[in-house]
Amino acid sequence: MENAKVHVYYGNGKGKTTAAIGLVIRASGVDACVGIASFLKDNRSAERNVLRSLHNVALYPVIENLPFVFQMTDAQKADAARFYERLMQRLIDEAPHLDLLVLDEVLDAVETGMLQESLLLTLLQSSDHTEFVLTGRHPSPAVLEKADYITEMHAVRHPYDHGTAARRGIEY
Repeated sequence: MENAKVHVYYGNGKGKTTAAIGLVIRASGVDACVGIASFLKDNRSAERNVLRSLHNVALYPVIENLPFVFQMTDAQKADAARFYERLMQRLIDEAPHLDLLVLDEVLDAVETGMLQESLLLTLLQSSDHTEFVLTGRHPSPAVLEKADYITEMHAVRHPYDHGTAARRGIEY
């Protein structure tokens, strides 16, 4: 892809990952080489099932049986931070070989202290042709400064507000 850009999809509304996966499908449709790295999620996110079948989409490893951040012990957070540091080092090496790299929930990994923002910023400088997509709730000023596309997802109404649990195939 020419003129690589940084996309940031953020906010408290539904649709950040959905928008990112839509871009993955679009890029895959023109045989772009795509990578997807998920942070603070495990293999239970249903979109991974279909993405595995696309020949030009690479899914990077995730932490299995990952609890929500507020349920994690300090030891689990430290283990996750080590995992994400190794993952980022791999992504820095491999990004120049990708046309599109989605970093799903990476903004939340940074915000919770499980990923050093400096590693994310280094990754964004690691390739001059890779298109990067970052999702999460709260981007830092440094991330926003690097962004070419900034889209805020704002929740106006959501069933969760009235006690409806997340539904497989819709919210995850």
